[in-house]
Amino acid sequence: MANEVQGLKRLQDRTQRLPEAAREQMRRANEKNASEFKAKVEAIVPHTGDDKGGDLRSTLVMAKTDNDTGYTVSIGGPEAPYPLHLEAGHMGPDGKPVPGKPFWNSAKRVLKKRAAARASRALNAAIRQAKAGGFDD
Repeated sequence: MANEVQGLKRLQDRTQRLPEAAREQMRRANEKNASEFKAKVEAIVPHTGDDKGGDLRSTLVMAKTDNDTGYTVSIGGPEAPYPLHLEAGHMGPDGKPVPGKPFWNSAKRVLKKRAAARASRALNAAIRQAKAGGFDD
């Protein structure tokens, strides 16, 4: 199931009309948000301690997106797929419930408001500067 962000196309069109210096300002805010999220997940991701799965911390990746101002953070891979059972809990081999050890969604919840505010401030400041002719593009 794919998630669709409402208004994404409009936002991308809006940011593409901004001067390069304004987009750089937004890129820096998004990069800071992504690196802060990655660090938070890295700090709380549980270590399974078994030899079957890979180390989840080593699979955390922050990468630039196709959009010139965006970044994404991902976890898991072929050796250590995203462990939803670890995040949400599961039934153990003995039939007893194993409680979850949330790390991804809890980090997202903690940082969501701060990241949204930082991104919004960067976008609004870039738009204000562009309208005032504060960029040299």
